[in-house]
Amino acid sequence: MNKEQLIQYLINIGRLESDCQNYKKLLNETAASLTKKPHMPWLGLTMSAIWIIASFLIIFSGIQHKLSELISGIITSFALIAAIISVTAFITISFIYDSRLRKYKRQQALLSLLDQKLHKTINELDYEYARNILPPKYRSLTAVAWLYHYIVSDRCVDLDEAYRLYETEHYQSHE
Repeated sequence: MNKEQLIQYLINIGRLESDCQNYKKLLNETAASLTKKPHMPWLGLTMSAIWIIASFLIIFSGIQHKLSELISGIITSFALIAAIISVTAFITISFIYDSRLRKYKRQQALLSLLDQKLHKTINELDYEYARNILPPKYRSLTAVAWLYHYIVSDRCVDLDEAYRLYETEHYQSHE
């Protein structure tokens, strides 16, 4: 493998390693902020529907004709107000549920996409590492970055020399 091919190989490995780290971080952050799947608010919707039906039954049932005009007006007014409030509550509850469900589905789609990208990147990285150009000891973003630096800066002419320099500098910095 000539120098240009080696540099391209190290750039590709570095990009794949970096992408893996970034996808894992994004997956963890997204999973941590994931909201629970919203439950259908049956009680609120049912109560709103009952009030709507009851209000319209009162208004259109003719009960008002049997009562005095004042009481009839009060009951009709109450029924209209209850109907308006119930319809508003029904629409609001439905809207809130729908928006929470859409948010949940977007988060699930994002998690799925990140998971797919992570697995694709891991497969590409495994394929590159299966070529056995880099020994397992040097299969990390840090090691690849240093090997790349040594080759590009002409401190080393081949990987064997870069391995030795990396070992020397790595162990000196840990002593």
